[in-house]
Amino acid sequence: MTTKIKEKVHSMLEASQANAKRHPFFSRFTKKKTREEIEEFARQWYLAAYNHKRAFPFLPAITADDETRRELIEVLRDEYGNGDTNKVHAKLLSN
Repeated sequence: MTTKIKEKVHSMLEASQANAKRHPFFSRFTKKKTREEIEEFARQWYLAAYNHKRAFPFLPAITADDETRRELIEVLRDEYGNGDTNKVHAKLLSN
């Protein structure tokens, strides 16, 4: 990844973190939760993560910009262990 892209990503992450801290969801999330609320959050998080994993491989195919598509493919390659089956992220998380 080039220095320019790394700087852009870092800047975007900093802005995202600042925006997340102000988002109403996170202010509500920091308050004490009931067991039911925690279970509901866990279910929704699992479904989001599960469906993201299923949908993400199709994203490069519907992305028009070649540079963005290339970056998405790099992310996918990393997700799938850069050719090393022992480093596939889903496999690492399941251990």
